[in-house]
Amino acid sequence: VNDGAETVKDFLRAFELAIAGQRLTLCTLPLVRFPLLDCLSLAECHSVRYVDVEGCGIEGGLMPLLSLPNLTYLDISNNKLRYLPVSLSQLEVLVRLFVDNNPLLIPSPSTSPLPWLRQTAQLLAGGELRLDGCNCGKLPSEDMLDDRELGVAVVKEVNLARNAISSFPSSFFSNWTASPFITSLDVSWNHISVLPKAMETLTSLVKLNASYNSIHTIDGEALLPLRYLEEVSFRSNELTSIPAQLGDLPRLLTIDCRDNTHLACPPPELHKDASACRQYVERVWRWTCTGHTHLNLDGISQLCSFPSHIL
Repeated sequence: VNDGAETVKDFLRAFELAIAGQRLTLCTLPLVRFPLLDCLSLAECHSVRYVDVEGCGIEGGLMPLLSLPNLTYLDISNNKLRYLPVSLSQLEVLVRLFVDNNPLLIPSPSTSPLPWLRQTAQLLAGGELRLDGCNCGKLPSEDMLDDRELGVAVVKEVNLARNAISSFPSSFFSNWTASPFITSLDVSWNHISVLPKAMETLTSLVKLNASYNSIHTIDGEALLPLRYLEEVSFRSNELTSIPAQLGDLPRLLTIDCRDNTHLACPPPELHKDASACRQYVERVWRWTCTGHTHLNLDGISQLCSFPSHIL
């Protein structure tokens, strides 16, 4: 016992180690501290494809996990990792990597930017990149996103929530060849004030979550190429208007604009013009035409009532 916690050598008593078929899970016990995985031997576990070590207090020593040649799913979220080793490149068939809620330093100060992506040929091929809660602070500039080195051109789901991001580099999307393949983008709980026009390159986007930011402006023209967009959330921002171009998206089903206290709907200049008001509502909020689109406006302080002639 060391300060009330088990030592690393006693890891078998500190963890329930469960290997069932192709799945390996490590579950912490109360009052247990286990910072490293170096003592774990997985030499005979070549069939393991799914590894979950979420919330185990791990600080490093990931090499035993990186020795699994058939690993396709790795969840190392909610730990204490500061760095991700470049040896992740050994996981050639990995398609899902969860690293959210770790105090990661991105980019790493000791090696090239985002080394664990740059050195990996097939990392996340067709899968999900989740960096939720890693406090990146800022996104890498365009020179750090050369897909010829990254090899992540078919990433489909990107989660950058809770990273204190205030803006996107000018070419973050347009220089990233993964952009046309992304179907889900989560940038919620950041400090973003403007959605960039470069979002127009996300032509396969189905779901956009930009809630809990400081967004006051949405470039409506940048939304027009997003023909597959079905669900969008701008909840708890600082919007003053909803771009009419949203009404031109043929597959849009859900618009969440709750808790935008500066939002006037419809815009004030339309309140006195019956025909303009009707046209605006029918264009932006297509539920008047389709009957199935969901518009959530709870918490909008400046929306007192709709004129009776548009209902």
